[in-house]
Amino acid sequence: FPVTIVGAEGRTKRLAVFIPPRHGKSELISKYFPAWYLGNNPDKRIILCGYEADFAASWGAKVRNLLQEYHYVYGTTVDDKSAARNRWDIQHNTGGMVTAGVGGPITGKGATILIIDDPVKNAEQANSETYREKAKDWYRSTAYTRLEPNGAVIVIQTRWHEDDLGGWLLEDSDEDWTLINMPAISDDGKALWPDRFSLKRLEEIKKQVGEYWFSAMYQQRPQPAEGGILQRSWLNYYDNIPGGLS
Repeated sequence: FPVTIVGAEGRTKRLAVFIPPRHGKSELISKYFPAWYLGNNPDKRIILCGYEADFAASWGAKVRNLLQEYHYVYGTTVDDKSAARNRWDIQHNTGGMVTAGVGGPITGKGATILIIDDPVKNAEQANSETYREKAKDWYRSTAYTRLEPNGAVIVIQTRWHEDDLGGWLLEDSDEDWTLINMPAISDDGKALWPDRFSLKRLEEIKKQVGEYWFSAMYQQRPQPAEGGILQRSWLNYYDNIPGGLS
């Protein structure tokens, strides 16, 4: 889907994709899509960012290796003189790829396509207002400023918090975002990828991680920590039952 929406036809310039853990989102969008895109557009550049620099660089290496292995398909390959996994160029052309961690610097050339893959590493980051604000500031001041004119942004992630980077971009950004939202279990009770995660297995996961995290990470419906209809702040705990009730 990123091929037709962003790459080939350019129908949208802002795409958010929310998919449950271990459902192949990075394999598709951070590996195969960049290889296809740069193979067909060797003069274009991609910047790929993740929750930390090493994670992002691992995908940069996979894209590089694909282009090197299948150079005969596109008639182009990676320049041996510039082939680090976090920064490499297309041989005899101006295109290439740079990777970086969310919150870190992005130096060098700009991006025709900016891919942000899993900007949140874990629950600690997701629940940290400081981290969330830092990620937003990084997007505004660093990542966004690397875009070439008419450049595109793809944000792919598992949802963690209602105010994580993806949620913030959809709710508070002035830009027009296209959303592809894929819950692990559909409204009619079907598993998203039954051959890999059956409905039974998803129900087991739900029991293990709890309603709060399953709703956020697997259903892409993060809930306020204080609760929805029933507010956590309304609950009181007593060592002795008040009023002599029994």
